[in-house]
Amino acid sequence: PEQVKHVRAEQDGALAEVVSKSLGASMQHATELIRLGAVYVDRVRATMDGEEEVLVKKDAYVRIHSSPRRFHVAREVDWRKRIVKEHEDYVVVNKPGGVPVHASLDNRLETVCSCAARVLGCRELTAMHRLDVPTHGLLVLGKRSEFVSRFNRLLREHQVSKEYKALVLGHPPLGELVHYMEPSKRSPKVLDTAAREGWLECRLVVKSASRRETASLSERAASVLQQQSRVRDEKQADAEEDKSPLEVYEVRIELITGRTHQIRAQMAFAGCPVVGDEMYGIGGSSGDLLQEETRREFSMDVEAKTRARTMEAEGTLALQACRLVLPDMMGKGVSEERGDSKRRKCERSEDKDAKPDGEAEEGTRSPSLSGQQIFELKLAWWDQEKLQE
Repeated sequence: PEQVKHVRAEQDGALAEVVSKSLGASMQHATELIRLGAVYVDRVRATMDGEEEVLVKKDAYVRIHSSPRRFHVAREVDWRKRIVKEHEDYVVVNKPGGVPVHASLDNRLETVCSCAARVLGCRELTAMHRLDVPTHGLLVLGKRSEFVSRFNRLLREHQVSKEYKALVLGHPPLGELVHYMEPSKRSPKVLDTAAREGWLECRLVVKSASRRETASLSERAASVLQQQSRVRDEKQADAEEDKSPLEVYEVRIELITGRTHQIRAQMAFAGCPVVGDEMYGIGGSSGDLLQEETRREFSMDVEAKTRARTMEAEGTLALQACRLVLPDMMGKGVSEERGDSKRRKCERSEDKDAKPDGEAEEGTRSPSLSGQQIFELKLAWWDQEKLQE
């Protein structure tokens, strides 16, 4: 079916009627597409936050993304429990896997920024750094332009520390890993161990690695491992290769640079892909990431691409941003006066069930040290369910 439809409004009236007639769909479905942000009028995204109809003029150019990509995890999560810290300038959120940080071309609602803003009563939140769709963990969202500018400077000066936990297949090397990534928007990413002109430096440090037995994992994680074992066995069916159980290690990683898919690509390049990663792991493109044909093979592997899309939608990537260290945010250029409503971009809505400022979600802690704010998640989704209760 046609994914994008281009039409002209035949008369003045409701946008939902134009969409409904064009697609042969119900008014309810047309309204849902408008709410999602999948409909544009004269190249501007139509927005519909309340019950009031969106009106269009005759001959208006309407572009309809009829099959927007959905992220249902965003609607299943209790976002109030995901707020780790709310400050007058920023919010720290425990992002669930399976939800994008930013709006996409055809979906503005099912994102971390949008969902957190709604639960906090904010007009707008700005993501200060990014996490891939299937990645879980700590994310900073800015409320005010002054903070956004200052935080971006701190990132450039490497004054913000980020650590990740991951489950990987195989024993990982300890210490610093340095690779160079092709500057392409296409995935999977292509790496090299030698610097190339224009390629992006990727640096991380594997700080620790410990063996994890399947019995110590959650049922969901064990199921993901079982699926990967089946894929490996199918790919090696005609080969005389070792089909012993997959060895799993939990690693702690300090991220020095922040590239798209960096941890996933570098760990796969080192021979220990992240558990659940259908793009870079078993069944995906692990192995020689230097070769352009690796990317072509993945693009032609319908089953691998389907598994990768499912991984993103369900958040079954065993990668979590587990620790975040922020420098003192209360310095020059950032107001300390909570009553200064004119300078705020967003205020907490009145809600008797709201968490007190600074109260962390279960399984997190946010101790204050001199000149620093430290946030750390104690558990990951792959830990046994009884530990998470």
